[in-house]
Amino acid sequence: MYVDESVQTSYVAAWQRRRHRTAWASAAVLVLAAAVAAGAFQLADGRRPTAPGPAYAVTWAGAGDSDHLYLVRQCAEMGCVPEMFASANGGRTWSGRTVAGYSLDGPFEVPGPRMLMRRFDTSGTTPAAGGPDNRVLVSADAGATWNPIRIAPEPVAAAPEGFEIVCGLPEHIAFPCPLFAIDANGVARPLANQPPLAGLTLSAVPAAAGVWASGYDPVSRRPAVSVSHDRGRTWVTRVFYELYPVFQMSDGGTYQHLTPDVASADGITAYATMTEVEPTDDRNASFLTRGRERVMRTTDGGLTWQLADPQRTIPIQLNEPARGRSYVTRAGAHVLTYWWETSRGVFAYVSPDGQRYDWTRMPGLPARVQTRLYPGGVYLAWGPDGLFRSDDGAVWRAVTLPS
Repeated sequence: MYVDESVQTSYVAAWQRRRHRTAWASAAVLVLAAAVAAGAFQLADGRRPTAPGPAYAVTWAGAGDSDHLYLVRQCAEMGCVPEMFASANGGRTWSGRTVAGYSLDGPFEVPGPRMLMRRFDTSGTTPAAGGPDNRVLVSADAGATWNPIRIAPEPVAAAPEGFEIVCGLPEHIAFPCPLFAIDANGVARPLANQPPLAGLTLSAVPAAAGVWASGYDPVSRRPAVSVSHDRGRTWVTRVFYELYPVFQMSDGGTYQHLTPDVASADGITAYATMTEVEPTDDRNASFLTRGRERVMRTTDGGLTWQLADPQRTIPIQLNEPARGRSYVTRAGAHVLTYWWETSRGVFAYVSPDGQRYDWTRMPGLPARVQTRLYPGGVYLAWGPDGLFRSDDGAVWRAVTLPS
């Protein structure tokens, strides 16, 4: 699972600036009282969760399963050193994690319950085949110890049992990101059959939902999705020809946020969300001022796709990157986590079937949280007000944070 580090970096900076603001702006919104709302999103006890303290925010969180949780917290002052913690009992108790010479500030990849990966400085030459790669560290004991990853040259037809599929060493979205099968000892072997995508990344979905890769078609530059339900042996690819080509800057770079980000809970129903930018002569203009969110939906595991939101109920401009901004509840509803805080609470766009998205009030969850669905069906949300988890993506409860 690849996590877009640029999203986290901008998020942390924005939170640190937010500490000095005096108030949030208010706006009037319509509350959906139909099936997708009806007060389904709330804390288990109905209370607003308490913050982790006046000096800290949770800047990243992850889960290997329902018991193994991980988080990074950081104080509000510029230059503050991030702190990483791990829990083996669902967040009841936490243990600190460190590694000499590296800053464990996240984001991390969580290929397995006790396996973590962290990419560091990617400068320099590529290590020799089979040799240690200090640019990527892997832990097989929930972050207690870390070792360089070792890349074996022999490809594998599919990820064997006990191996997890991870993205390679992407320097930039315009470069390929090869997929590897990695074992608990940190030995990575390339998959023999790679998805036919440029700008490839992996989306964060439970392991049982399959492997979902996204990028764009190298010929048409249209956004595209590939899915494997047999651990990387075969891939089904769909190019979204009905959408505009992926936006390209004048220097040849490509915005990663414009490639699809797939959300799925069961691997059957899935949503690919991306920011679409109409062609223009001004290739350097910010996509945040000219883009709109587009969603494609599949109900057969990626074999066929349909354009969701045919009535275009999602706003033209949300001013947020699409990557990592949606999840699917256990009941199958698609939640676009573009939070909007008003005097009446926090809202998100929710659709039960991809046909229409409506503002839905989410009691209990504060604004500016990031949300992911992790292996074992663990939904996590984190931000300046703490860490929250859910078993179905609808009912949330606060998680006790490290003291």
